[in-house]
Amino acid sequence: MYITETDLQQHRYPELINAVSRDDPNFVLANIGRAEREADGYLNQKYDTAELWAQTGEDRNPIVKGLVIDLTLYHIYSVAEEVPIIIRERYDYAKTALKEIRKGETLLTGVPLLADKERDPDPQILYGHRSNRY
Repeated sequence: MYITETDLQQHRYPELINAVSRDDPNFVLANIGRAEREADGYLNQKYDTAELWAQTGEDRNPIVKGLVIDLTLYHIYSVAEEVPIIIRERYDYAKTALKEIRKGETLLTGVPLLADKERDPDPQILYGHRSNRY
């Protein structure tokens, strides 16, 4: 896994995570995986996500790490009747940031780009015509 329970506990009190997850480590791990797959859906069109998710420790990109933590916390808290506002806002920000990364508005350093041949072709098609001058 790209992030660990320890990473989550640095952003949220462990007691809160344990209360929401009912001390079930499998629940937390499942939501970490779910968040990583969600982030992968945004990043895999531009970056080599297989290599990205293989990074560990200090080699991990801090931006991606923070975004995946925010996604994970949202998924963990979504089982509660009400998701805290800060968790919801950070989740929305993470999704927006991932979309900007996918569009190329924000670039990630230390994360390998896909080779041009592996990248999906641009889905936009430009068309037009030359106006008749006569």
